[in-house]
Amino acid sequence: MQTAGITGMLLSARLAVPVLAAALDEEGAVARAADQLRGSGSRNLALAPCLIGPEVDETLTAMAAKEAGCATAEPLGAYPAIGKLILAKYADVLGITTQSAQQGVAAR
Repeated sequence: MQTAGITGMLLSARLAVPVLAAALDEEGAVARAADQLRGSGSRNLALAPCLIGPEVDETLTAMAAKEAGCATAEPLGAYPAIGKLILAKYADVLGITTQSAQQGVAAR
């Protein structure tokens, strides 16, 4: 959750809007984050889930958005670029060279 908080802070700086991270698998966490944002003056809230892997229950985001009273986007993990980034970072940590990692280096 700490990494998600840091990512939220960086996203907030990039978009110039408040961003809070909340765990989807912790009951009420998204609603509490939404209440905190509303308490600080935010009005148009949106849930931007970052889910990796097919094991995540697809109904979690819809239920969390409904509970928090906000809109939701498609999970960020559904985009191929997110998967490629995760693969490249994972392979880098393990010292493995993958085709995706080689293409990423060539593209830089």
